[in-house]
Amino acid sequence: MNERQVKFIDMLEKHLAQEVSLEQMETWLTENVKPIIFQSKAYLKPGTWLEMYAYREIHWYIADLKDPTISRRSNLDWYWEEVKRILDLLLGNKVYKQTEYWLEFPLNHKRREGDKWMVPFLEYVEEVVQTLTTAQSKGSAELNLPKLDLVFEAKPLSVRNGPEIMMEEMLNIIKDYEELITSWTNLPDHFHSIDLRSAQLSRLEKLTKSFKGDLYYSISATFEGLDKFAITVII
Repeated sequence: MNERQVKFIDMLEKHLAQEVSLEQMETWLTENVKPIIFQSKAYLKPGTWLEMYAYREIHWYIADLKDPTISRRSNLDWYWEEVKRILDLLLGNKVYKQTEYWLEFPLNHKRREGDKWMVPFLEYVEEVVQTLTTAQSKGSAELNLPKLDLVFEAKPLSVRNGPEIMMEEMLNIIKDYEELITSWTNLPDHFHSIDLRSAQLSRLEKLTKSFKGDLYYSISATFEGLDKFAITVII
């Protein structure tokens, strides 16, 4: 967790103990968490989803409590139960899941400027796809994949966007493919009833199209607190 997230949890714990008032909680959220929601493409970064959800839920509840047009219940147990639920999500005592469906802008669009550094890696992946497609069409068992002289240095997963997540997966698929070919003859017999190599190649092709904005995809994130979350790309 970063410093803001640690403070977020601390503020919520104090708020739940009613050491921090509604007004103080609202002010802190506005000054510290709200800004991340308006960062460029923040909603495309799965690592921020849980924090953004927690902010919005509490912000809306406080706004409702302060709205004179809404009948305010004298018993606020429901509110404190919601604060406890959200705190449990941030601490990992409860699991939070979210899935988003996207279609990227084309790589030449101004909104993809931040992804341009990955173009050399994309060209490498496309070259690998072509090599594998040719080898499969010829029924060749030989595997001579082009080599990548660059090192992919992605941002931390908590701030990584969809294209960065996809690019790392594509590069990992290529590594897995090489290992699969190397160990193919040593795999148990039942593995050979499934064409794993074709499945890997198909996924690589789809991820390439999704990266370029030619195919819809979705990202599903499962959170067990702010520090522990898993991301799955669905194409």
